[in-house]
Amino acid sequence: MLSLPLWDRDRLDHDRAAAAECFRDERMKTPLGRYLRAFQANETNVRRLLEKSAHLRKLRERAAEIVSDHGLLEALSGVAGPPISLHDLKTLAGVQRLSSAGIRVDPTRATRVVETVLNGLDRMRFPWISEDRDPTDAERHAAIQSSSAVLATLEVTAGRQAEGGSRQEEEVHDALLERGLRGIPGRTVATTSDSPRPGEFCRESVFAGRRADFLIGLWDNRLMVLECRLSSSPLHLGRRLRDEAGVKAAHWIDAYSAPIVIAVVLSGIFRLSDLVAVQASGVGLFWSHHISDLTDWIEQTRPE
Repeated sequence: MLSLPLWDRDRLDHDRAAAAECFRDERMKTPLGRYLRAFQANETNVRRLLEKSAHLRKLRERAAEIVSDHGLLEALSGVAGPPISLHDLKTLAGVQRLSSAGIRVDPTRATRVVETVLNGLDRMRFPWISEDRDPTDAERHAAIQSSSAVLATLEVTAGRQAEGGSRQEEEVHDALLERGLRGIPGRTVATTSDSPRPGEFCRESVFAGRRADFLIGLWDNRLMVLECRLSSSPLHLGRRLRDEAGVKAAHWIDAYSAPIVIAVVLSGIFRLSDLVAVQASGVGLFWSHHISDLTDWIEQTRPE
């Protein structure tokens, strides 16, 4: 049966550089207007938070009222240094839900959230808290501006990453359709009878107990498990990519009774050493900027 492409170091390095250039081009296209809108919205919430909490000095007394307001809660998450995402804030505070109804039933939820933020309060932005005084006008203005900028940056970055990952998957989806494969609904695949048939593919599926971005029925009756990975940080994503290659791929191979092929479509910035290691583990590497390598390889699995 046809083996996955095995790229040499020069080809990997060439594609890595091309992907990084594509990432930089796309990154610079992020409109300034998006950031400015996010800044203005967050500035409003930060101002409201300072007014509602008497410049953070009465956060504890007004915890329930503040945490029940989504805009104020988002602003609250940004006063920590470094800021804490809402998801992480819930985890650190030991609460699952922060709805108004839930806080009315259990007001200690709001208290735990506020205490978590105060424990990590950025004292550089809010120096008056540790000195037990009101802020000067200059300190208040600086705190509002810096907090709004931090929150806006996080919002725009998260949105850009989500859009990038979605766009990457859409490009793979469209490329498969263009080469004559048929899309079918996502599913849970535990046995060969659940798998896409040759020439079919599905997205957002669970394969052998773990999520997979794409499951593709190859023309030679094998199953391809395809992941999409977008990286803006080579150190973080590279380590994760290597872990997945070792752990996730091994799990899939052990759990599935029929032959499978595991590959990943990459976009963004990666270290050459990570690419070499992942490929050496048996995982195929393809690139968003040259997606035809993937579809050409799939086409070659057709029996002669």
